[in-house]
Amino acid sequence: MVTALVPSAQSIRLAGALTAAGATVELELVPGATHFWNGASDVAAIVRRSIEFLRAQARPEAAGPRPEAAGR
Repeated sequence: MVTALVPSAQSIRLAGALTAAGATVELELVPGATHFWNGASDVAAIVRRSIEFLRAQARPEAAGPRPEAAGR
């Protein structure tokens, strides 16, 4: 038996809190899958989209001004 380590309701709450704090959020709930996409039909595609999101956030233009540059 596979236990859902993080209920989807918690993921939804976290996404809402991050959005309220000004973060860029993309939440993709996968019907029929548990934590880490166990049970998903195309895990490779989900991982690829996750990596693309992280790479986009790591780009300097996506990150905005660095904190040490504030106040200059």
